[in-house]
Amino acid sequence: MTEPRSNEDSRTSIPPVNVGPRTLAFLWSCAGVSTSYVLGASALERPLIGIPAGLWLIAGTVLGTHAITKRSESAEQGSENSTSNAAAFLNRAQARLLAFDTATGLELPRWDAVENGLREVTRLPARTAQMFAPGVSRLIERRANRPVTVKVGVDLSESDTRRILGAAPSISAASGVRLSFVRVPAGALNTAREDLSGLDGLIRRGSDGDLFVFVPESPSHPASWFDWSIQPPLSFATVFPTRLDCAQVEFGRVDLSTPGNADLVAGLSAAAAVLSRSPHRVSGSAPWRRRALSNIDPEQGPVAEVFGELSRRFEAATKQNPAGLSDRTRLFDTAARIVSAWALLCDRTLPAERREHIAQLASEGLEQEPTQVLRLAAAQFAAGDDNAGLRSLLWARRCLRSSGAQCAVDPLAFIQSEIEHGRAGGLSIGRVAAGLALLWGTGELGRGNYLRDDIADDLRHSNWLAGRDQDIALIDHVMNELDSAEHQDSELLLRRAA
Repeated sequence: MTEPRSNEDSRTSIPPVNVGPRTLAFLWSCAGVSTSYVLGASALERPLIGIPAGLWLIAGTVLGTHAITKRSESAEQGSENSTSNAAAFLNRAQARLLAFDTATGLELPRWDAVENGLREVTRLPARTAQMFAPGVSRLIERRANRPVTVKVGVDLSESDTRRILGAAPSISAASGVRLSFVRVPAGALNTAREDLSGLDGLIRRGSDGDLFVFVPESPSHPASWFDWSIQPPLSFATVFPTRLDCAQVEFGRVDLSTPGNADLVAGLSAAAAVLSRSPHRVSGSAPWRRRALSNIDPEQGPVAEVFGELSRRFEAATKQNPAGLSDRTRLFDTAARIVSAWALLCDRTLPAERREHIAQLASEGLEQEPTQVLRLAAAQFAAGDDNAGLRSLLWARRCLRSSGAQCAVDPLAFIQSEIEHGRAGGLSIGRVAAGLALLWGTGELGRGNYLRDDIADDLRHSNWLAGRDQDIALIDHVMNELDSAEHQDSELLLRRAA
């Protein structure tokens, strides 16, 4: 009588595994799908429930093969072959996935999802499936540490393309981002912002000759600032924005042969493309095509690098063409607005003197835009130039009153929030002062004076202003000057009425 075999004996006595039908089905389906996609079957990348159609086709082929094979086998043989073939499948698949990920940069799902799916298809025991977890975990970790490639396509004439490619900025490897400007076939891509065929930006001219850069955008995850060349509605939040990502930038009819123009276009396009990888923008996109940047801090990492380079190019452009300050182009004004917005976001690493210098350059020629003047005033207060900051505030208030501008959102709530949650330092004081100019310049005459006592009380109870009597006195002096200017306006209105 034969003794029954133990579980240990049964595990060690499994004969060598041959290539089974499921493995063949997987390999042939992978080859077929890959070949079809290379030959132009772009529908294979369309998502179905968050997974590309090509992967569904491969999974369906494996499932169908498994069902046919299982039907033709006995229950005992089917169970044994399922385990052995699944082990062979995972051994081969793991090596192929590692090679495929290296070659294509495809983002793979988490191992627990892979494990659960394969166990469902192959009825693989959990203990066997867990044998492959370390290898796949290493694959996922290696993918996470790989630099993100931000790609900008250029669809221009031959000469303009050479100028843009020659002016393309670079980012240090330490930032975790690789910036790439590439030539794309003329007219091969449309400007649909939801699908730019793997690009993070596309530079091309419109039908009227205006130059644009288009950035991928999902309707469910829109940009915070649609077009850097267009001023957003006036408010404290647009004077000091916390997000700078855009959907497009219109540069106007730019002659790229003019010194400095290609540098500014390339710098602005690089900044727009890097910001398009913000988690606010990528979370709605297909994860196998675009990966969000983990660090979008404006003061460090890739965002700080591209904007630091852009600010240097902006300064160089003002030196190359000093006359441009009196004959501003749309490209130059666009660069001025976005560079000043970025400079006023940098409260820790950007030296106060450099911030003031950038804001000063950005405001020259745009003195009638209160937003630019208010940023300059905040930068001047941060640099300790209180007299210049006060002059800028009074000028901004005058521009606001003369234009009849109104804030889209009441600035009082932002002022109170800055007073309560600000950080000890000059820039917070500058933002408070600029907010007061908005309040005095856009509200009804007398409203600022009516709210003055409440604001003064908030200043006295602010934690970060504790012991900073000089800063509190400065804000009180700003309110006095704004009151005086408003009183003069009231008297002028009375004289005109008489």
